[in-house]
Formats: sequence, C-alpha cells, structure tokens
Amino acid sequence: MRSIVLLLLFPGLLFAQLGAFYSLFDDADYPSDEQPRSRVVSRVVSSQKDPDYLDRQQRIVTDLGKIVGQTNDLFSKLMGVIKDEATAEVSDQAKVSDDSVKDSNRERGSNTGSSTVNRVFNLFDTISSIPFRNRRVSGDHVCVREITSRLTATGGRRSSEHSCQRFRKAQKCVERRETPSGGQETARLEECCAGWDTEDILSNGCTKRVEMASLEDRMRQLNYERSDYAGLGMEEKRNAVTYLLPKRTANMARAPKAVILRGIQKDYDWSNGDELESMDKGKYHVEQYNEGSQVITQINCAKLLRPNIEADGAIVHMTDVELHPAEHTLLKILEGDARFKQFNGLLNDDTRELLSSPEKKYTVFAIRDEDFDKMSDSVKEQLKLKGGCLKELVYSHIVEGSYCRNSLPNQFLVSLDGASHKAQEWAKNGTSYLRIGDARLVEGDYVAENGVLHVVDDLLDGERLLTWRDHLKVRAPEFVNALSDLPIDGPVTIFVPPTESLNSSKFDPKSSIITGKTLDLSESGIASVHDGKKVFYGKPTRHVSPISMRISLGHSPRSSFRVGCSEVLHAPIHSCNAAIYFVNKPIQASSQSLLEYLSGRKDLSKFLELIERSGTDTLLRGHKSILTIFAPTNDAFSNNEFRRLSANTTLSAHFVKRYMVDEPLCRSDLAHDPSEIKVEMYENLEGEGLTAEGDDDHLSIDGIAVLEPEIVLSDAIVYILEGTLPPKNRRPIGRFPAGGLPLSLLNIFGS
Repeated sequence: MRSIVLLLLFPGLLFAQLGAFYSLFDDADYPSDEQPRSRVVSRVVSSQKDPDYLDRQQRIVTDLGKIVGQTNDLFSKLMGVIKDEATAEVSDQAKVSDDSVKDSNRERGSNTGSSTVNRVFNLFDTISSIPFRNRRVSGDHVCVREITSRLTATGGRRSSEHSCQRFRKAQKCVERRETPSGGQETARLEECCAGWDTEDILSNGCTKRVEMASLEDRMRQLNYERSDYAGLGMEEKRNAVTYLLPKRTANMARAPKAVILRGIQKDYDWSNGDELESMDKGKYHVEQYNEGSQVITQINCAKLLRPNIEADGAIVHMTDVELHPAEHTLLKILEGDARFKQFNGLLNDDTRELLSSPEKKYTVFAIRDEDFDKMSDSVKEQLKLKGGCLKELVYSHIVEGSYCRNSLPNQFLVSLDGASHKAQEWAKNGTSYLRIGDARLVEGDYVAENGVLHVVDDLLDGERLLTWRDHLKVRAPEFVNALSDLPIDGPVTIFVPPTESLNSSKFDPKSSIITGKTLDLSESGIASVHDGKKVFYGKPTRHVSPISMRISLGHSPRSSFRVGCSEVLHAPIHSCNAAIYFVNKPIQASSQSLLEYLSGRKDLSKFLELIERSGTDTLLRGHKSILTIFAPTNDAFSNNEFRRLSANTTLSAHFVKRYMVDEPLCRSDLAHDPSEIKVEMYENLEGEGLTAEGDDDHLSIDGIAVLEPEIVLSDAIVYILEGTLPPKNRRPIGRFPAGGLPLSLLNIFGS
C-alpha cells in the first residue's frame, strides 16, 4: 500500500522538475496586486550585461543540467524508499544543523511507519528546494549573510517552506522547516558589499561604487538643509540608527520630525506584519506587498520611495508622506476626533469591543458629521431615532484586515455584514479618486495598532436604507400593487416572480411573502409564508451517481438557490429590514404533507394503501429531508399485481421505496434541455438508478410518462406517473449489468 501511495506522488515530482526548468526563463516581471507572498525568483543574472546571447543560453543549459541531475537522483532514491532500501538522509543539503533536531528525527525513525514518513518528507522537501538552492545572485561585490532562528515545537505539525523575495537592493530567501519537536528558519540575504550599490540587484548586479558620506551630506542630497534639522530629531550624533523621513517638498511649511529606530535596519530585514518601535516608543506596522516583480514596503501606510540610503553610522529610508506613530486602537481614533460624533453614535457594544480589541485588525470607513448632514431626510430621521436600519448598516463600514490606501484599488472588500464592496480608481475633470462601493475616499491612512481608518463621504451601500416598497416601486411596480392588500410590518422576505406571471392562476401574493425574518438562502430550511403555508428553501444538495454529467451548450446555468422549485435569478437586494429575491416563477407553497395530499387523491389510493400496509408511512412522518415521489395512478396497477403486493408487506415496502428519492428533484433537474448534454441518474430508496427523459412538457421516468409534474408540498415534490416502473436487477447505483449502461444516446444528447 505504501508503494502505491508513493507511486501516485510521481506526477508531483515531474511537475517539480518541469517547474524548475520553466523558472529559468522567468523574467520576474509579472504584475501583481496581491499581498506579499514569497515566491521563488529563479532567473540567474550576472552583474555584467550579457554580451553574447549564446553564453546566456549555455548558462541556462548548465543550470538545467544541475536541476535535472539532482531530480533524477531523487527519483532513484524514491525507488529505494519504496523498496525499503533508501536511508532517511536524502541529501546533505537537507541536513539540519541543530543536533537536537537531528536526534529527534532519528528517534522517530526507529518506528517503521514514522521512518517512511520522514523519508518521504525529506525527499519532497529536497525536491521543492532545488530551484531555491540553485538560485543565487551572481557577479562581483555580492555579499551574503544568513540569519538563523530556532522554532518551537509544533505539536505534531510537519512542514517545509522555501521562498525568495526580490527587493530592489537585495534578494531575500527563506528556508523554514517545522517538525513535531521543533525546527529552524534560515534567512539568506544577498546584498551589495560595503562600498557598492545598485538600483536593482537582480537586473544590474552590484556595479555602482559609492563612497560612504556623512549623515549631513546625505541630508543635503535629500534636499534637507542644516536649517531644517531643528525638529527633525536628528541634531545629536547617534551611532547605528535608522531614520524614516518623508520626501522634502518645496511647499512644506515645516520640516517633519524623523522617526528614529535603533540599529541599522534595511527594508529587507523586515517581514510583512512586523511591528517596529521607535526610540521614543512609537509603534509602527510593516506591510509588504508585490508591485510588479519587486517587494514594496509600507510603514504605517507610508510607502518607502527610496529605501536603504546609507550614511556614516546610519541608514535613511525616504517615505512618500510624513510618518505618525500608531494610535492604540481604532476606537480611540474615532472617539478622539470630533468630526465623527454621529458615526460614533451608531456603534453598539459589539462594534465598540471589536474596534478596541488588539486580537484582530480591521479597516474602518468612517463618515464625518458634515457628510451625514448632506444626506437625505430619511437618513437624518433614522439618526434621530438612534440608528434604525442605519445602526445595523455600520457593520458594512468595517472590514476584517488592515488595508492602507495604496493597497485598496481593485480589492473586493467583504464587510462584517457579508456585503461586498469593490474599491476602484476613478477620474473626473482630470482628478483621480478612489471609490469604495457608493462612497468616495476623501482621507486615509489613520493607523492604529489594531487596523487602519479611512474617511469616506457617503454610505458604502446607501440602498440598504431604502424600504422594500421604495425598491420595488422602481423595479416591479405591478408586483407592489399585487401586495397592496397585505398588512406587512417588521422584517420581511419577498420573492418577486416575472411580471407576466402575475396574472397566472399559480400566482398567490401570500406565498410571495415571509414575514418576521429576512431569510439567508445559503442556510437551507422550511419557512411559513404569509398565510401559514410552508415552503422549503436553500441550496439543493444533489446525491448524484458516479456517472452524473450535465454540460450546458447554450442556455443559462441553473441557479444555486431555490425556494420550493422556483429558482433565484440573481443576488438579493437587502433593504431596510427586508431581503428581496427575484425568482423565475411564482412560489408554490403548501399546507399539505405528502400523506395528506395522497389521502385527498382518490386516483392515488392504491399507492397510499401500499405505503400504509408496508409501514413506510411511519418512515415518511419522521423523515427530515425533502423527498421526491413518483406516484403511479390506480389505473397503472393490474388487479393481480396489486393483490400480490398488498398481501405481502415486504414486497410492498420494496415496491413503494422504488418510487421515492431522498432529495428534492424539480422539473428543471429532470427535464433535458435541447442545448445541453445530460447524463444523470437518481438513486431511489432501494439503491436503484432512475433515469429521466424528455423536456419540460413531455417528461418520463424510466420510460413511464409523467402525467402531472412538480406538485410541491410541504415535505415532498410529487410526480404522477401513467404506469408502474419496469422491474430492474437490484444493484447499487453506479454498478451496471454486462450489457452496458442503462442509458440511451437520446437521453444523453436529447431528441
């Protein structure tokens, strides 16, 4: 069994080898707006420009030869593992320098099963590290330093990570291995040696010779004059410090104060999420993300424009804006700013606790009082009522995670109420600005230790303050008129069918309204409509056979959510205390259960009698999920057949269960659209596979015509059959007789 598992892993080995080959041709210039993810940068670059294209090709072939050779060696060792001939030590490169870690591995290797796990883990760890270990910045004047740290025990976890990040002046590669007893992380930093510099170490190497200058000279180069030093916090001589300074512009009224950190700290010494402390105890949060192929660093949302400017005994990072220390909490920012009094009034105890907690980071889009005053009278009225729907809407202005202004464009932000808001750059009259949902961002980047606050000029989702009548007067005025006689107060869920169906006999306004709640259809259940009838709702769960296939060649895909057998057409509208769903046909709700319905149909009395004689009625009464019933009429039974079944409870139980499927099958599930390829079977309670053929108007089950389709009840969907189903060899669904599949080509491609 172990050999089979390892053989199944062969494709992963092959992809590792091919991936290493492909990475040699990587230009490392793929644009990305993702949060910083470490990635392998595998292009080998000399510090000298290539004079000859063929020389470059030769280097690629040489490096590829190394990779292929190492991978082939590992393939051989994999065969040894399968034969129990390989040693646990896969490669010298895979050794861990810490003796305690190696001893722990040997102890676990004493157990056969654990030893095999160690071998396979070390094997794939080494394979994944091949591109990483072959990746070096080549050329002269490149220095390497490594920082190794111990990892605490993980309590059973075993993992390995190899990654490289491309900074402008360095390449940072990290190897991280975790085992149940501990592990270690090694960061390899390849940077220019002292006295050498670069604009891009991977593209140009370290070819720029520089002389070490005094801090005063460096400041002059950055447009800071001696008269500016007052207030910078840089007056007294310091050794081994890091300065964070904004770009000096002519319109600055004053020189901003520098942020001073202890020690020489370069941007590639930091990692995404690091927390820095200045010499005056200020808190600063590091955010790193990819811009193009390089890692960009922000500190408290200030972007480093020119990092790593070296001076005698110091290093300077130039930022795009002045840096400010993080406030303690987001709540403190809101409460300390008099512009947010009305927004603060909308916060309840839960949101106040969230915004004051250090456990998670959030992004808040706050509205100033002056912008609330410009809103409609209905919004102002809700403010006077201490919130109303507006009080709940504040959740849509809080997003989990910390997003600076620079990282917001093209993000889909999901707020705490589940609403999605897209952040997009807009331009108007030559001025660009950022929109978040329905609002414009007017100020940003107020940083706290637990997140970021931005200022917007409007509600992100203002439509949610409208009433359901306001929405439907625009979108479905005829439907609003149909509901005019119904008293509707408080929370409500509304299902709007097509306008042309409002005059249909199947349309009942009372079945279109669920009062007392706003339903979330992602949670399946049964609800009572306005007149007390019941309807099931949610995302249908199909128990399909192993050969199930349904491929649309033209028509729209089926809805993910249903109410009864009515399909939801698109995302709901959430208004004040209401959820509005547009459906493809009127809702069919029912006050009858399956047994009550069969009792009222004289032409189905024989089928009901067999259910009761077999004791299946007890099963139906206690059944929790929605069933599909294919009920044959009385005329479908011959006298002899019915006498034989009714005389034997075992036979009658087997018989009626053949007509029951433990899932709700609507007509759209069973019918075959001309523009699709359909291969589906439906498992009945006897484990047999039933097939459906035909379109909406002419449907049959295993060749038996459906007389009345899709009768929706409170606990079942019923189809009335013209005859009884033909006998089958009793077998579990998915197993077929020697004759082949029980399907015809017409059932696959339609007629």
